[in-house]
Amino acid sequence: MPLDISIEKKQEGVYAVMPEGHLDSTTSLMFEEEVTPLFAASTKVLIFDLSKLDYISSAGVRFVFMAQKAMSKYNGVFMMTDLKPQIKKVFEIINALPSLRVFKNIEEADEYLYAMQEKEIEKQEV
Repeated sequence: MPLDISIEKKQEGVYAVMPEGHLDSTTSLMFEEEVTPLFAASTKVLIFDLSKLDYISSAGVRFVFMAQKAMSKYNGVFMMTDLKPQIKKVFEIINALPSLRVFKNIEEADEYLYAMQEKEIEKQEV
């Protein structure tokens, strides 16, 4: 099954990546080529909205960890939202969920980001 990729700039430095279909060994290279340019100091938050992802293989999981590592290198935040049960199960099996920021949906992720920004403002005012 093919993979369609949408990338949305939510605000300056905040991007949502929305893969649709299967993220496997045949589609992971295309996904990597589309998303890797976002691994930069100018990207503060990278969100993988997985609401339309039906399948993920070890190649896809590898890239998720690569994205997380790249974002931490630039002091950015990496998040995932809307994991379908079968996708969530893959991450549970490899015991990866505790180390990842996973949110129920994009709205929950936005609330988290808002709270982070409010804390940063409070620090600057002190």
